[in-house]
Amino acid sequence: MTAILVFLANRKNGTGVMLHAVLGVALFALFALHHFLNAAYFKSIFKGKYGARRIVLAATNATLFAAMLLMAASSVMISGLAFNAAFLPVNFAWRNIHASCSSWVFMIAAFHFSLHAHFTLAHLEQKIPSAIFVPVSVLIFGAGIFAFSQSKIFSNLFLLYTDASLAHSFAMQITFSILMIFSVCMATHFALKFFERKKGKKSFLS
Repeated sequence: MTAILVFLANRKNGTGVMLHAVLGVALFALFALHHFLNAAYFKSIFKGKYGARRIVLAATNATLFAAMLLMAASSVMISGLAFNAAFLPVNFAWRNIHASCSSWVFMIAAFHFSLHAHFTLAHLEQKIPSAIFVPVSVLIFGAGIFAFSQSKIFSNLFLLYTDASLAHSFAMQITFSILMIFSVCMATHFALKFFERKKGKKSFLS
């Protein structure tokens, strides 16, 4: 899903409308399958106490779910751009909403992914000397911030459309997207590490 989302987030520079639509349908199908396979999570939502860990995870999941639903709804409203059989007239205002929702889904999904990547990064940090791990992490974070400022995702988030935001090549936009995901992972890892150290807990997400 992450690979498809990264690809679709940069559609204007690299894919046609039909391919975008087909991959979009595949993304929603995988999203539905993901939730079906994790049905136990929904059964446990109203059970037990909510500490910091559950609040963060629940808020992230709920926000991502809502953004995905709005992205799906907006895609239906502009489906006539790709499918001749679409029964709704194309409203281009929905295209802007779709672009914005897609960017929010990307950023929230990056954070969702980073929560799970925290364990892996913690393990790597134990294997790699701090003199290497920390500078590399700072470099990745800085590259992600630069990528965010240059990517069209930045303009789409807040419905700010400029020619400059679309000036980069498809390959560069893909690179920016990957750097942003890595940057969010590093920022989340160190934030959780700081929280765990401050609270004296073994792991915030355990």
